[in-house]
Amino acid sequence: MWRGLWCVSTMSCSWAQSTFWLKPATVTINCPSVVYFYDNQVDTTGPGGLGCGAVSSRNYQDVTDVTVTFNTSNGSCIRDSLILPFLNTTICSGDTLYIYDGASTSAPLIRKMSAGANTTNFTTLGPSLTFRFKADQSSNARGWQMLLRCTPCVSAPLNDDCLNATPLVSGATCQYTPGFINHPTNPTATVPACSGIPNGNDDVWYRFTAAATIDTIRVQSVFPMDAVVQLFSGNCSALNLLQCVNNTGGGGVETLVATGLTVGQTYYIRVFDFNGGGGTATYNFNICVIARSPTDCAGAIQLCTTTPYTGSCKAGDFGIQEYSPATFGCMIFGEHSTNWLFWQMGSNGTLGFNIHSSNGSPQDIDFALWGPLSGLHCPMSSPPIRCSIATQYATNSYGQPPYSTGLQAAETDVSEPPTGNAFVDTVNVKAGQYYVLLIDVWSGNMNYVFQFQLSNGATINPCVLPVELISFRGEVLPWANQLYWVTLSEYHVAEFVVERSTDGHSFEAIDLVAAAGTSTSMKSYTYTDTDPPAGHAYYRLNIRDADGSQQYSHVVHLERYSKSQLKVSPNPTLGPFSVEIPCAQPTLVQMELCNSLGQQLFQHEVLLDAGKHLLSYDLTGFAPGVYYVRATGLWPGHSFSAPILVR
Repeated sequence: MWRGLWCVSTMSCSWAQSTFWLKPATVTINCPSVVYFYDNQVDTTGPGGLGCGAVSSRNYQDVTDVTVTFNTSNGSCIRDSLILPFLNTTICSGDTLYIYDGASTSAPLIRKMSAGANTTNFTTLGPSLTFRFKADQSSNARGWQMLLRCTPCVSAPLNDDCLNATPLVSGATCQYTPGFINHPTNPTATVPACSGIPNGNDDVWYRFTAAATIDTIRVQSVFPMDAVVQLFSGNCSALNLLQCVNNTGGGGVETLVATGLTVGQTYYIRVFDFNGGGGTATYNFNICVIARSPTDCAGAIQLCTTTPYTGSCKAGDFGIQEYSPATFGCMIFGEHSTNWLFWQMGSNGTLGFNIHSSNGSPQDIDFALWGPLSGLHCPMSSPPIRCSIATQYATNSYGQPPYSTGLQAAETDVSEPPTGNAFVDTVNVKAGQYYVLLIDVWSGNMNYVFQFQLSNGATINPCVLPVELISFRGEVLPWANQLYWVTLSEYHVAEFVVERSTDGHSFEAIDLVAAAGTSTSMKSYTYTDTDPPAGHAYYRLNIRDADGSQQYSHVVHLERYSKSQLKVSPNPTLGPFSVEIPCAQPTLVQMELCNSLGQQLFQHEVLLDAGKHLLSYDLTGFAPGVYYVRATGLWPGHSFSAPILVR
């Protein structure tokens, strides 16, 4: 007979109303399912007459240590599982519920719930979820219930693990590479943590070969991602944490200046969200490595926030001697131990700043400030607008740290000789202007602190990209591939170029979508690829600015199943066989079995979710010959069939 060996519908099939004892066991569920734990049982029918006044014999038992694993019937992941005490009860003191993301207690622990716990929400990485419940001898309660719902499993980024770290090129300028986190697998083992920062497992990894002793790593995250950036030496089995930054919050630019690098050596970068974000949502960012030394103007470090910046000047390390009598102003002795910084003003106002040694020790710190400029153009072509080569003092009249120098509003001069008080006048600035600062230490090593002191509305441009791309995703429709993206803000954006690839490497432009231009409100866009390739398709956005600059989004991967045939195996068969059914979206499919004359022998309907489904059948007892399996409903106005040979 024509027999369906397993149910494929996640909504129209119900779980058999039977009770499973909570011993080490595996239970297959259909979503959505409500599962109850009481009286040391797992049950899908509920606790029956158990109520607030129920007898204690229905409670779970003391000295309990039981494990059960749930598997979804269609291979989906488990989404938004809700664990809560029913009937005003809770887990007792001394008792603990452990939740593992996988098919056993050796899988990653994702939740640990004890006395007073009420609810928790999470999404699994695969189709299995394991619970282990341990109770001591002190007390017991009526237990808990969980609501299991299903969602298609989301693949982790390819560079989710250190061993698969994406290579970056350390270049002369920042060339952003798009990245994302969306669903972590197991974190790389024994990853050293940053002090005071949760060591999340929503990480992705990059590697680069140092091209200079000082390289700059920049990560531009898209809100709400709050990027944490770590730098490691060593290898993936023995990582040595060198530096860690998390200064700017959601949507900010994190800048890690890696010092003391060995040219030619490989280093590893780990990026994750401070708040443990990601999950099934996609958090986007851009990352680059700049091979340059801040001892030279061309390697100047861009400051993107008003957060105090700590830098380091090494004795005698000035890179290229860029001194010129025509362009260095009061700094007549040239460079000694230098750092170059630059920034862009975000709004009009008054620019002031302070520079001092990080430990308060006496140091001879000189500086020169150039601007306003249209960008970082090296070497400097005009004299500085502010300059000081004065020796600093332990005290000053401005309440600044010991041995400080900088710009103060009470000053009227623009240049300080060696015998001056080390402070010069502030600067009136306008939005969009760039300023370049040279910090020079006369002798010795010094770690310094640079602190903006802005007033009258002045701000620093946060170095954001022309577009804040909140999301970019795709969907396979029966007749097309549909793309969706949302921007939080746009600044002089001309257009979005939609690019497509079939291998994920070689992209070609397939269309243009006009941008809003400049906007501070959320904008939504869609694009329909009406002629998508069968199989794998990769999409990205080339975001073009009005000035000709461009940036790329992360890549969206869609898999489109063949429209021409069903997949039947084994073929030939002695009876049992399976049909692989591709669904672009939830679909009611009519399945038929016909003989070689086209006569219908059997027919049934199944409701399928989006994705691949495997329908199992058995033709044992049928006469040998050719039969046909036909599916209707997968594509508007079309039926698809495949032959099956019964021996």
